[in-house]
Amino acid sequence: MNFNKEQLKIVYVEDDPVIRSNTLDVLRRRYTHVYSAEDGLMGWQLYQEIMPDLVITDIKMPVMNGLELIKNIREVSAEQHILITSAYNDSELLIDALNLAVDGYLIKPFLTEALISYVQRVVHSLNLKSEVEAYHTRLEQMVNERTQELLQSEGKFGALIEKLLDGLILIENHKIVFSNTSIGELLGYTKAELLGKDYRMLIAEKEVSRVSQIHERRLKREGDVPELYQTLIKSKDGREIPVELNVGFLTLEEVPQVLVLIRDMTKRLQMEHERLRLEGAIDQVEESVIITDTTGLIVYTNRAAEKLTGYSKDELLNSNMRILKSGIHDEPFYASFWRNLIDSHRFSGVFINKRKDGTLYHEQTSITAVLNDQGEVTHYVSVKRDVTFELQMEKTLRNMQKLQAIGTLAGGIAHDFNNMLMGMSVYTELALRELDNKAVLEGYLLNISNEQTRAKKLIEQILTFSRKDEGLNLVHSDLRSITEDILRMITISFSPGVTIKKDLKDVGYLWIDPTQYHQVVMNLCVNASQAMQGQGTIEVSLRKTRSEEAQLYGAKTIGLNDWIVLTVKDTGPGISKEILDRIFEPFYTTKPVGEGTGLGLSTVHGIVSRYSGVVGVNTKLGEGSQFMVFLPIIHGKLSI
Repeated sequence: MNFNKEQLKIVYVEDDPVIRSNTLDVLRRRYTHVYSAEDGLMGWQLYQEIMPDLVITDIKMPVMNGLELIKNIREVSAEQHILITSAYNDSELLIDALNLAVDGYLIKPFLTEALISYVQRVVHSLNLKSEVEAYHTRLEQMVNERTQELLQSEGKFGALIEKLLDGLILIENHKIVFSNTSIGELLGYTKAELLGKDYRMLIAEKEVSRVSQIHERRLKREGDVPELYQTLIKSKDGREIPVELNVGFLTLEEVPQVLVLIRDMTKRLQMEHERLRLEGAIDQVEESVIITDTTGLIVYTNRAAEKLTGYSKDELLNSNMRILKSGIHDEPFYASFWRNLIDSHRFSGVFINKRKDGTLYHEQTSITAVLNDQGEVTHYVSVKRDVTFELQMEKTLRNMQKLQAIGTLAGGIAHDFNNMLMGMSVYTELALRELDNKAVLEGYLLNISNEQTRAKKLIEQILTFSRKDEGLNLVHSDLRSITEDILRMITISFSPGVTIKKDLKDVGYLWIDPTQYHQVVMNLCVNASQAMQGQGTIEVSLRKTRSEEAQLYGAKTIGLNDWIVLTVKDTGPGISKEILDRIFEPFYTTKPVGEGTGLGLSTVHGIVSRYSGVVGVNTKLGEGSQFMVFLPIIHGKLSI
């Protein structure tokens, strides 16, 4: 069934099977009869059989190229509507095509909207031609019946002409014998000023010769005269206006006359210029820009996309985004991505993709949906940036910060380990004295075993913390218990003037990397101790909260209702606004040279962000600082 399709016969000639298939799909959704051919010769045979309203043809093709096909068609019909497509922006081809009086010239890759715009212009031209022919017939009848005065009457057809948005003039023996209001408004003339004047006064000087030649050939009834073409006319004040002329021939009382519809092309050409300028600007940006349809088929790329992916523009166009898949992400990952994009029309995240040469890269991607007037998604615009080096630097920074943290932990570890060794030594000595008393000896040996177990766990903590950062080691962890252990170890390394107050609620278990959580707690506490210069109180609390509180500090809480808050508050001097804006920058520090790397808070921010969390800061000069780490409670194991 052809519901809602426009009646139009189209012959589409294209040798590339992918482009032909995609373009046919676009055309057949909108128009009733669309036929295709693989080369110029097949197109010529199909043209003679179908006699279509419109021919769309590529230039470079085997057997018979597009220009030869057009020449054959022009020998049959000078009025046939023809649209040319080409992957080569060749000025000589363009000139050859224009000399054959084609309706338009599209450079591949072209947007669907551009193609439909050209086709709709042909539809409009055919409709207008039909209307003008019908009107010409009626005019001839009216002139034969009641003379030419009736042409300017206020009858039904006169009123119709006056309501036309396009300008209209009637030319007889080079003189304007009729004009409507629209052409007068466009050029700044009254009807009286135009009546009886030579039509050539309206043509821009550089176009007079060409337009006059076409006019004379039309009067001679030559068959290859275009009925629709573009030129320049000039207004009363001398302005040149680009227009499209739609010209018809009629005879009134055996006198040949020419009826000309004049359409202002200024806005359309401005839009085309803006489009070309925008495409040029996008082609110069460093970020990769890719536009796809709703199925992921690539319809536009800029130069940066070629550099990022290693594929040429021709290789990317009409290919699916699947060609960049690395195999690292599984199908559930992509299913989740598409659900989010379809639901919110936006996406921002990192993909691991593969270049043409097989190398992998990390890509920061921002995707936005393009909607039509009905609110339907027509395309997706992706802006992409290679962040491989940045992620490698982030990993290096975390390892550097970990080395800094080892020094802080050394005192606490040594203290605990010495206590364990002391206990084992004492119990061993006592056991040697009670070798004959089995009951007492068993108790001493059991104590030695317990101390050995404690020492083993401590060694495991040291090894866990010192391992290379090769990715997340997510463990379903009791956050309260881990926090207790961390505070016990780092408290020993603080000066006696620092007091730690704890208010650790039971917040349950969370999927987290214990090493990274260790770094977060330790960095916040060490920063607090250093801010107080070894004198003051650090309050550490752990509790649950709702998404509303996390939102106050910029957290994205969609679908995340339950959160955990770790708070570290000190009684130091507070942070000034100038410094507050930079505290999370890598290597930024207010400490003297040699006393800090400036990586602590940067590392905290980076770790928390990977868990979709956020770090909040409340501070006031003279009243200390409070850092709050918000982590979402996600049911089921995280995939980060």
